[in-house]
Amino acid sequence: ADEVYQENIYGRVPFVSAYRALRSMGAPYADSQELVSFHSISKGAAGECGLRGGYFHLANFDAGVRANLYKVVSISLCAAVSGMVAFGCYINPPRP
Repeated sequence: ADEVYQENIYGRVPFVSAYRALRSMGAPYADSQELVSFHSISKGAAGECGLRGGYFHLANFDAGVRANLYKVVSISLCAAVSGMVAFGCYINPPRP
């Protein structure tokens, strides 16, 4: 599932993530179907272009596969600190 461009594509229509759709299907799909979701701010709609940051979420993957995939990804991808901070604020906005 590529959820990177959700704001650009869906606009005023409510966005439903692939993960939420999978969970709403109930058993056996919600508990067994493998799903990878991506999200980033590298090409966002709120003026944050140029800052690189993002994450991926694995649903229903074997623990061994998950561990090896995280190992491979952590070796090859590393956002700048400013991108990681911006993404942290994007997914968990500061509160007063």
